[in-house]
Amino acid sequence: MRETTALKSERRIGVIDELRGLAFLAVLASHFGLAYGLDSSFAYGLALPAFGVGVDLFFIIAGYFAAQSFHQLALSSHGDWKLATVAFWLRRGIRIALPAWVVLIVIAAIRYWIGGRSMDDADLIAASSFVANFHWASCSTQLLACPGQMISGHFWSLALEMQFYLAAPLMLILPRRVAVSIGMLILISGALAPRPVGGYLWSVRSEGFLFGLALARWRPALPGIGLMQAAYWLCVAAVFERIAQRGFSGAGLTIVAILFALTLASRLNGEPSIGQAAALLRAIGRCSYAAYLVHLPILTAIHDLTVGSLGPALSMTTAILAISVMTIITDLCFARPAANLSRHTTDLFIIMNCQLPKNACGASQRLRPRV
Repeated sequence: MRETTALKSERRIGVIDELRGLAFLAVLASHFGLAYGLDSSFAYGLALPAFGVGVDLFFIIAGYFAAQSFHQLALSSHGDWKLATVAFWLRRGIRIALPAWVVLIVIAAIRYWIGGRSMDDADLIAASSFVANFHWASCSTQLLACPGQMISGHFWSLALEMQFYLAAPLMLILPRRVAVSIGMLILISGALAPRPVGGYLWSVRSEGFLFGLALARWRPALPGIGLMQAAYWLCVAAVFERIAQRGFSGAGLTIVAILFALTLASRLNGEPSIGQAAALLRAIGRCSYAAYLVHLPILTAIHDLTVGSLGPALSMTTAILAISVMTIITDLCFARPAANLSRHTTDLFIIMNCQLPKNACGASQRLRPRV
C-alpha cells in the first residue's frame, strides 16, 4: 500500500526535528566550551571542534522550509506572487520576531534591575532590529570592546535568517536558470574569499540558505541515512571547519554547507529513529528555537554566579537544568503561540486580500507543512 501524503509529511517532520535537535546540541556544546573552557578540561574539549557549525545546519533547514512555506502561500494566493511575498514576510516576521523580542525585553529588564554594564544598549538595539550580525562583525573587525557577546551574541544568526527571508521570495520567483546563476555567483565568491571568524563575510554567509532552497526544488535521489550517521557527519563538519579556519575559511564554509545539504537530503530519505533518545532529540528539535533564544544568557549567568562556589561540573549541570526549564516556558508561552499566530494571521491576510472569491482563497492549505 502506498504511503499517504500525510504520513510522508509526519515522517519528514520527524527526521527534520532530529536534525534540529542535533544542530542545537552542537551549538550548545560550542557555547559550553566558550563559557567553561578555562574551568574544565571537558568543556575545553568541546571548544576544540567548531561545533558552532550547528547554525549552518539550521540555515539549511531554514532555507528548505522557507521554499516550502512560500510555495504553500503562493498556492493559497492562487499565483498572486506579490500577495504570497507579503504573506511570507508576515509569517516569518511574526514567528521569529515576537519570541526574540520577549527574550530581549527580559534581558534588558534584568540588566537594568541589577545595574550591570555587562552589555551596551547597542547590543540590544542591534539584536532587536535584526542587524546583530553587522554589529558583532564591527566589534570583531575593528577590535572594539563589546562585552555583551556572551549574552546576546547568538542573535547574529537570527539577524542573518531574517535578512535571508527578505530575499528568499525573489530567488523563488525568478526563473530557475537566473536563480541558479545568482546562487552560483554567490557560492563561488564566498568560497574564494577569506572569511575569518567574526568578520563581515563570515557573518553574512548564505550558503546554507541557498542549498536549502535548492533542496526544496530538487532533491537528489540519495540513499537514506540514519540519525547516528547524521550525527557523525555533523562532527566531521565541526572538525573540518576548525581546520579550514586556519587557511581556507571561505571554501570551508561552502564545503560545510554542501555536506549538510547532502546530510539533509539523505536523512529525508530515511526514517525517524526509534527509542527514547531519538524521541528526546525530536522533542529538543521541536523547541529548538526557544532553546536557542534563551540558552546563551542563562549559560553565561549560571557560569558567572556559580562556577566559583559549585565547581565546573555542578555549575554546568545547573546551567543545563535552568536552560531546560526556561526553554519549556519560552516554547509553551511564546514560541508556539507566535507560530500559531503567524499562521492564522497570514491565512486571514490572504483571504482578505485575495482577488478571487473569498471561499476560493486558501483552499490549497489542506496539507500544510509545519514551518
